[in-house]
Amino acid sequence: MIGLNEIPTHFGDVSVAQVGPYDRRIHSSPIEYKVSYINNLPMPITIGLRSGLKFALPPLLSMRDSTLVVRVEIHISHLLKIDVQKLLSAINNESSAELKVMREAFIIQINETYHGGVNLIIDYSLDATTLRKFGGVIYYHELDCIISLKEYGETPAHPYSEEGRKLQLLDVNSTDCTGNDFSYSVKLVDNFNKYGPRFININSSVYKINTTKDSSKKDGIYITSNKPFSGDVEATDGNKSLAYYSFDSEEIKLYLSAEEANSLGDSLINRKQKITELEHTSSVQRLELQQIKHEHEIQILEKTKEKLVLEMEREALKAKLEEMRSDYENRIKMEREQQKDHYEEKSYKRKDSSELLRWIPAIITGISAIVLAVAKSKK
Repeated sequence: MIGLNEIPTHFGDVSVAQVGPYDRRIHSSPIEYKVSYINNLPMPITIGLRSGLKFALPPLLSMRDSTLVVRVEIHISHLLKIDVQKLLSAINNESSAELKVMREAFIIQINETYHGGVNLIIDYSLDATTLRKFGGVIYYHELDCIISLKEYGETPAHPYSEEGRKLQLLDVNSTDCTGNDFSYSVKLVDNFNKYGPRFININSSVYKINTTKDSSKKDGIYITSNKPFSGDVEATDGNKSLAYYSFDSEEIKLYLSAEEANSLGDSLINRKQKITELEHTSSVQRLELQQIKHEHEIQILEKTKEKLVLEMEREALKAKLEEMRSDYENRIKMEREQQKDHYEEKSYKRKDSSELLRWIPAIITGISAIVLAVAKSKK
Protein backbone atom coordinates (compact mmCIF):
# COMPACT_ATOMS: atom_id res chain seq x y z
CA MET A 1 0.00 0.00 0.00
CA ILE A 2 1.31 3.46 -0.96
CA GLY A 3 1.74 5.84 1.97
CA LEU A 4 0.52 9.42 1.88
CA ASN A 5 4.07 10.74 1.65
CA GLU A 6 4.87 8.33 -1.19
CA ILE A 7 2.12 9.47 -3.57
CA PRO A 8 3.94 11.09 -6.52
CA THR A 9 2.94 14.52 -7.72
CA HIS A 10 2.27 14.84 -11.43
CA PHE A 11 2.94 18.19 -13.10
CA GLY A 12 0.75 17.76 -16.13
CA ASP A 13 0.23 19.72 -19.32
CA VAL A 14 -2.61 22.15 -19.88
CA SER A 15 -4.13 23.46 -23.10
CA VAL A 16 -7.02 25.54 -24.36
CA ALA A 17 -10.14 23.41 -24.89
CA GLN A 18 -11.50 23.51 -28.44
CA VAL A 19 -15.15 23.22 -27.49
CA GLY A 20 -17.91 23.92 -29.97
CA PRO A 21 -21.68 24.07 -29.58
CA TYR A 22 -22.01 20.41 -30.52
CA ASP A 23 -19.57 19.34 -27.77
CA ARG A 24 -21.37 21.38 -25.11
CA ARG A 25 -24.72 19.92 -26.06
CA ILE A 26 -23.78 16.26 -26.39
CA HIS A 27 -20.64 15.48 -24.36
CA SER A 28 -21.61 16.07 -20.71
CA SER A 29 -19.57 14.93 -17.71
CA PRO A 30 -21.12 12.57 -15.13
CA ILE A 31 -20.04 15.07 -12.47
CA GLU A 32 -19.71 18.85 -12.73
CA TYR A 33 -18.12 21.24 -10.20
CA LYS A 34 -18.85 24.97 -10.27
CA VAL A 35 -17.53 27.68 -7.90
CA SER A 36 -19.09 31.16 -7.58
CA TYR A 37 -17.71 34.07 -5.55
CA ILE A 38 -20.30 36.50 -4.11
CA ASN A 39 -18.86 39.46 -2.21
CA ASN A 40 -21.51 40.95 0.06
CA LEU A 41 -18.89 42.66 2.23
CA PRO A 42 -18.71 46.46 2.23
CA MET A 43 -15.17 46.40 0.80
CA PRO A 44 -13.40 44.73 -2.17
CA ILE A 45 -11.87 41.28 -1.71
CA THR A 46 -8.89 39.73 -3.53
CA ILE A 47 -8.91 35.99 -4.30
CA GLY A 48 -5.74 34.02 -5.14
CA LEU A 49 -5.92 30.52 -6.65
CA ARG A 50 -3.42 27.65 -6.69
CA SER A 51 -2.80 28.20 -10.41
CA GLY A 52 -1.44 31.68 -9.64
CA LEU A 53 -4.54 33.45 -10.91
CA LYS A 54 -5.61 36.41 -8.77
CA PHE A 55 -8.69 38.61 -9.12
CA ALA A 56 -10.42 41.35 -7.13
CA LEU A 57 -14.13 41.12 -6.27
CA PRO A 58 -15.97 44.44 -5.98
CA PRO A 59 -18.54 44.73 -3.16
CA LEU A 60 -22.15 43.75 -3.97
CA LEU A 61 -24.16 45.14 -1.08
CA SER A 62 -27.05 42.98 0.10
CA MET A 63 -29.80 43.69 2.63
CA ARG A 64 -29.84 40.06 3.75
CA ASP A 65 -26.14 39.20 4.05
CA SER A 66 -22.86 40.97 4.75
CA THR A 67 -20.35 38.17 4.21
CA LEU A 68 -18.23 36.75 1.44
CA VAL A 69 -20.02 33.67 0.11
CA VAL A 70 -18.23 31.07 -1.96
CA ARG A 71 -20.90 28.85 -3.45
CA VAL A 72 -19.99 25.38 -4.70
CA GLU A 73 -22.41 23.53 -6.94
CA ILE A 74 -21.82 19.83 -7.55
CA HIS A 75 -24.01 18.21 -10.18
CA ILE A 76 -23.95 14.40 -9.98
CA SER A 77 -25.58 12.46 -12.80
CA HIS A 78 -27.49 9.21 -12.35
CA LEU A 79 -24.34 7.31 -13.41
CA LEU A 80 -22.52 8.26 -10.19
CA LYS A 81 -25.48 8.81 -7.92
CA ILE A 82 -25.34 5.33 -6.31
CA ASP A 83 -21.58 5.58 -5.63
CA VAL A 84 -21.93 8.99 -3.96
CA GLN A 85 -24.89 7.74 -1.95
CA LYS A 86 -22.85 4.81 -0.65
CA LEU A 87 -20.06 7.17 0.41
CA LEU A 88 -22.32 9.71 2.11
CA SER A 89 -24.31 7.01 3.88
CA ALA A 90 -21.17 6.06 5.79
CA ILE A 91 -20.65 9.61 7.16
CA ASN A 92 -20.34 9.80 10.98
CA ASN A 93 -19.47 12.35 13.62
CA GLU A 94 -15.74 11.98 12.91
CA SER A 95 -16.13 12.95 9.26
CA SER A 96 -15.38 16.43 7.94
CA ALA A 97 -17.94 19.21 8.17
CA GLU A 98 -18.06 19.38 4.38
CA LEU A 99 -19.08 15.74 3.99
CA LYS A 100 -21.73 16.18 6.66
CA VAL A 101 -23.22 19.17 4.80
CA MET A 102 -23.03 17.25 1.51
CA ARG A 103 -24.93 14.38 3.12
CA GLU A 104 -27.63 16.78 4.32
CA ALA A 105 -27.91 18.36 0.85
CA PHE A 106 -28.01 14.90 -0.74
CA ILE A 107 -30.89 13.82 1.54
CA ILE A 108 -32.84 16.94 0.57
CA GLN A 109 -32.29 16.19 -3.11
CA ILE A 110 -33.32 12.54 -2.70
CA ASN A 111 -36.57 13.56 -0.99
CA GLU A 112 -37.35 16.00 -3.79
CA THR A 113 -36.11 14.01 -6.79
CA TYR A 114 -36.40 10.24 -7.15
CA HIS A 115 -35.07 9.92 -10.68
CA GLY A 116 -32.07 11.38 -12.49
CA GLY A 117 -29.11 13.04 -10.85
CA VAL A 118 -28.71 15.30 -7.84
CA ASN A 119 -27.46 18.86 -7.51
CA LEU A 120 -25.61 19.67 -4.27
CA ILE A 121 -25.27 23.38 -3.45
CA ILE A 122 -22.95 24.34 -0.57
CA ASP A 123 -22.06 27.81 0.73
CA TYR A 124 -18.80 28.76 2.46
CA SER A 125 -19.22 32.06 4.33
CA LEU A 126 -16.58 34.41 5.68
CA ASP A 127 -17.12 37.73 7.47
CA ALA A 128 -14.86 40.75 7.71
CA THR A 129 -14.29 40.25 11.47
CA THR A 130 -12.69 36.86 10.90
CA LEU A 131 -10.53 38.27 8.11
CA ARG A 132 -9.29 41.15 10.26
CA LYS A 133 -8.68 38.74 13.16
CA PHE A 134 -6.09 36.91 11.05
CA GLY A 135 -4.45 40.06 9.72
CA GLY A 136 -6.61 40.55 6.65
CA VAL A 137 -5.20 37.58 4.69
CA ILE A 138 -6.07 33.90 5.12
CA TYR A 139 -5.56 30.63 3.28
CA TYR A 140 -9.00 28.98 3.17
CA HIS A 141 -8.19 25.29 3.49
CA GLU A 142 -11.50 23.84 2.27
CA LEU A 143 -11.60 26.13 -0.77
CA ASP A 144 -7.84 25.99 -1.44
CA CYS A 145 -7.58 29.71 -2.12
CA ILE A 146 -6.19 32.95 -0.66
CA ILE A 147 -8.78 35.48 0.57
CA SER A 148 -7.41 38.93 1.28
CA LEU A 149 -8.63 42.37 2.37
CA LYS A 150 -5.42 43.80 0.91
CA GLU A 151 -5.21 45.32 -2.55
CA TYR A 152 -4.43 43.24 -5.59
CA GLY A 153 -0.69 43.99 -5.65
CA GLU A 154 -0.23 43.49 -1.90
CA THR A 155 -2.03 40.13 -1.70
CA PRO A 156 0.55 37.34 -1.22
CA ALA A 157 0.81 34.36 -3.53
CA HIS A 158 -1.10 31.15 -2.98
CA PRO A 159 1.18 28.98 -0.77
CA TYR A 160 0.99 26.02 -3.17
CA SER A 161 1.31 27.96 -6.42
CA GLU A 162 4.62 28.06 -8.27
CA GLU A 163 5.49 31.45 -6.83
CA GLY A 164 4.29 30.45 -3.34
CA ARG A 165 6.43 27.29 -3.29
CA LYS A 166 9.43 29.31 -4.43
CA LEU A 167 8.90 31.76 -1.60
CA GLN A 168 8.59 28.89 0.89
CA LEU A 169 11.83 27.38 -0.41
CA LEU A 170 13.49 30.75 -0.03
CA ASP A 171 12.29 30.96 3.58
CA VAL A 172 13.58 27.45 4.35
CA ASN A 173 17.00 27.96 2.76
CA SER A 174 17.48 31.57 3.79
CA THR A 175 19.56 32.14 6.93
CA ASP A 176 19.70 35.92 6.82
CA CYS A 177 17.34 37.49 4.32
CA THR A 178 17.96 40.99 5.57
CA GLY A 179 21.60 40.86 6.66
CA ASN A 180 24.86 41.13 4.77
CA ASP A 181 25.83 37.44 4.78
CA PHE A 182 26.20 35.56 1.52
CA SER A 183 24.53 32.20 1.07
CA TYR A 184 24.30 29.77 -1.85
CA SER A 185 22.14 26.67 -1.52
CA VAL A 186 21.77 23.88 -4.11
CA LYS A 187 18.97 21.34 -3.87
CA LEU A 188 18.63 18.39 -6.26
CA VAL A 189 15.12 16.97 -6.53
CA ASP A 190 15.17 13.47 -8.04
CA ASN A 191 11.88 11.79 -7.21
CA PHE A 192 12.52 8.59 -9.19
CA ASN A 193 16.32 8.21 -8.80
CA LYS A 194 16.93 8.90 -12.49
CA TYR A 195 19.84 11.36 -12.28
CA GLY A 196 21.94 10.70 -9.18
CA PRO A 197 24.22 13.06 -7.22
CA ARG A 198 26.28 15.89 -8.67
CA PHE A 199 29.55 17.61 -7.70
CA ILE A 200 30.37 21.30 -7.50
CA ASN A 201 33.66 23.19 -7.32
CA ILE A 202 33.71 26.15 -4.96
CA ASN A 203 37.02 27.96 -4.40
CA SER A 204 38.96 24.92 -5.71
CA SER A 205 37.18 22.59 -3.29
CA VAL A 206 34.86 19.85 -4.51
CA TYR A 207 31.56 19.17 -2.74
CA LYS A 208 29.12 16.35 -3.32
CA ILE A 209 25.42 17.23 -3.63
CA ASN A 210 23.10 14.32 -2.93
CA THR A 211 19.62 14.15 -4.36
CA THR A 212 16.41 14.33 -2.39
CA LYS A 213 12.79 13.39 -3.01
CA ASP A 214 10.10 16.05 -2.83
CA SER A 215 6.84 15.10 -4.53
CA SER A 216 5.65 18.70 -4.38
CA LYS A 217 8.43 19.80 -6.76
CA LYS A 218 9.48 18.87 -10.27
CA ASP A 219 12.76 17.05 -10.83
CA GLY A 220 15.57 19.53 -11.25
CA ILE A 221 18.15 21.80 -9.65
CA TYR A 222 16.96 24.50 -7.25
CA ILE A 223 19.48 27.21 -6.35
CA THR A 224 18.78 29.71 -3.60
CA SER A 225 21.27 32.55 -3.28
CA ASN A 226 21.73 36.25 -2.86
CA LYS A 227 20.61 38.24 -5.84
CA PRO A 228 23.46 38.91 -8.28
CA PHE A 229 25.10 42.30 -7.98
CA SER A 230 24.20 44.39 -11.02
CA GLY A 231 25.29 47.91 -10.07
CA ASP A 232 25.95 50.33 -7.28
CA VAL A 233 22.33 50.35 -6.15
CA GLU A 234 21.31 47.26 -4.18
CA ALA A 235 17.96 45.54 -4.74
CA THR A 236 15.22 46.64 -2.39
CA ASP A 237 12.70 43.87 -3.14
CA GLY A 238 14.42 41.18 -1.07
CA ASN A 239 17.98 39.92 -0.90
CA LYS A 240 17.38 36.31 -1.98
CA SER A 241 16.50 34.73 -5.31
CA LEU A 242 15.53 31.25 -6.42
CA ALA A 243 16.51 29.75 -9.77
CA TYR A 244 15.39 26.47 -11.30
CA TYR A 245 17.34 24.39 -13.83
CA SER A 246 16.74 21.00 -15.38
CA PHE A 247 19.36 18.29 -14.94
CA ASP A 248 20.28 18.64 -18.63
CA SER A 249 20.83 22.39 -18.40
CA GLU A 250 24.27 23.71 -19.34
CA GLU A 251 23.72 27.03 -17.55
CA ILE A 252 24.71 25.64 -14.15
CA LYS A 253 28.13 24.04 -13.66
CA LEU A 254 27.44 20.81 -11.82
CA TYR A 255 29.54 17.75 -12.67
CA LEU A 256 28.93 14.00 -12.73
CA SER A 257 32.22 13.10 -11.04
CA ALA A 258 34.53 14.59 -8.43
CA GLU A 259 37.50 14.51 -10.82
CA GLU A 260 35.55 16.42 -13.45
CA ALA A 261 34.52 19.00 -10.85
CA ASN A 262 38.09 19.28 -9.55
CA SER A 263 39.35 20.21 -13.02
CA LEU A 264 36.23 22.27 -13.83
CA GLY A 265 35.20 19.89 -16.53
CA ASP A 266 38.63 19.79 -18.24
CA SER A 267 40.30 16.80 -16.61
CA LEU A 268 43.15 14.78 -18.11
CA ILE A 269 40.75 11.89 -18.54
CA ASN A 270 38.38 14.11 -20.44
CA ARG A 271 41.20 15.40 -22.60
CA LYS A 272 42.42 11.85 -23.23
CA GLN A 273 38.90 10.80 -23.96
CA LYS A 274 38.52 13.69 -26.38
CA ILE A 275 41.83 12.78 -28.04
CA THR A 276 40.74 9.15 -28.22
CA GLU A 277 37.43 10.20 -29.71
CA LEU A 278 39.22 12.43 -32.23
CA GLU A 279 41.63 9.62 -33.13
CA HIS A 280 38.74 7.21 -33.48
CA THR A 281 36.90 9.71 -35.65
CA SER A 282 40.04 10.25 -37.72
CA SER A 283 40.53 6.49 -38.10
CA VAL A 284 36.93 6.04 -39.12
CA GLN A 285 37.28 8.86 -41.65
CA ARG A 286 40.51 7.34 -43.00
CA LEU A 287 38.82 3.97 -43.36
CA GLU A 288 35.89 5.62 -45.06
CA LEU A 289 38.28 7.49 -47.37
CA GLN A 290 40.15 4.27 -48.16
CA GLN A 291 36.87 2.53 -48.79
CA ILE A 292 35.78 5.33 -51.10
CA LYS A 293 39.18 5.23 -52.86
CA HIS A 294 38.98 1.45 -53.18
CA GLU A 295 35.47 1.65 -54.56
CA HIS A 296 36.63 4.36 -56.98
CA GLU A 297 39.53 2.21 -58.14
CA ILE A 298 37.18 -0.74 -58.60
CA GLN A 299 34.89 1.46 -60.64
CA ILE A 300 37.84 2.62 -62.77
CA LEU A 301 38.98 -1.00 -63.28
CA GLU A 302 35.47 -2.05 -64.22
CA LYS A 303 35.19 0.83 -66.66
CA THR A 304 38.65 -0.03 -68.10
CA LYS A 305 37.60 -3.65 -68.40
CA GLU A 306 34.40 -2.65 -70.13
CA LYS A 307 36.40 -0.40 -72.44
CA LEU A 308 38.83 -3.23 -73.30
CA VAL A 309 35.97 -5.64 -73.91
CA LEU A 310 34.29 -3.13 -76.19
CA GLU A 311 37.60 -2.51 -77.97
CA MET A 312 38.15 -6.26 -78.44
CA GLU A 313 34.61 -6.69 -79.68
CA ARG A 314 35.10 -3.80 -82.07
CA GLU A 315 38.40 -5.25 -83.36
CA ALA A 316 36.81 -8.67 -83.74
CA LEU A 317 33.91 -7.15 -85.63
CA LYS A 318 36.31 -5.16 -87.76
CA ALA A 319 38.33 -8.31 -88.55
CA LYS A 320 35.16 -10.21 -89.34
CA LEU A 321 33.96 -7.44 -91.62
CA GLU A 322 37.37 -7.35 -93.31
CA GLU A 323 37.24 -11.12 -93.76
CA MET A 324 33.74 -10.90 -95.18
CA ARG A 325 34.80 -8.12 -97.53
CA SER A 326 37.86 -10.10 -98.65
CA ASP A 327 35.75 -13.22 -99.19
CA TYR A 328 33.25 -11.22 -101.16
CA GLU A 329 35.96 -9.65 -103.32
CA ASN A 330 37.60 -13.07 -103.93
CA ARG A 331 34.27 -14.59 -104.81
CA ILE A 332 33.52 -11.75 -107.24
CA LYS A 333 36.99 -12.11 -108.72
CA MET A 334 36.60 -15.85 -109.17
CA GLU A 335 33.20 -15.37 -110.72
CA ARG A 336 34.69 -12.85 -113.11
CA GLU A 337 37.55 -15.25 -113.97
CA GLN A 338 35.06 -18.04 -114.55
CA GLN A 339 32.95 -15.78 -116.75
CA LYS A 340 36.06 -14.76 -118.67
CA ASP A 341 37.17 -18.38 -119.20
CA HIS A 342 33.66 -19.25 -120.24
CA TYR A 343 33.52 -16.45 -122.78
CA GLU A 344 37.04 -17.27 -124.08
CA GLU A 345 36.12 -20.95 -124.45
CA LYS A 346 33.00 -20.03 -126.39
CA SER A 347 35.10 -17.69 -128.53
CA TYR A 348 37.55 -20.49 -129.24
CA LYS A 349 34.70 -22.78 -130.14
CA ARG A 350 33.22 -20.21 -132.53
CA LYS A 351 36.63 -19.67 -134.07
CA ASP A 352 37.18 -23.41 -134.58
CA SER A 353 33.71 -23.72 -136.12
CA SER A 354 34.47 -20.88 -138.54
CA GLU A 355 37.77 -22.47 -139.56
CA LEU A 356 35.99 -25.76 -140.08
CA LEU A 357 33.35 -24.14 -142.23
CA ARG A 358 36.02 -22.51 -144.38
CA TRP A 359 37.69 -25.86 -144.96
CA ILE A 360 34.47 -27.75 -145.76
CA PRO A 361 34.32 -26.67 -149.53
CA ALA A 362 37.94 -27.57 -150.01
CA ILE A 363 37.40 -30.91 -148.34
CA ILE A 364 34.33 -31.56 -150.47
CA THR A 365 36.28 -30.56 -153.62
CA GLY A 366 39.13 -32.87 -152.68
CA ILE A 367 36.78 -35.74 -151.96
CA SER A 368 35.05 -35.16 -155.32
CA ALA A 369 38.41 -35.16 -157.06
CA ILE A 370 39.33 -38.38 -155.35
CA VAL A 371 36.02 -39.99 -156.28
CA LEU A 372 36.43 -38.89 -159.91
CA ALA A 373 39.96 -40.18 -159.91
CA VAL A 374 38.87 -43.53 -158.60
CA ALA A 375 36.08 -43.68 -161.11
CA LYS A 376 38.42 -42.95 -163.97
CA SER A 377 40.85 -45.56 -162.81
CA LYS A 378 38.15 -48.21 -162.79
CA LYS A 379 37.18 -47.36 -166.33
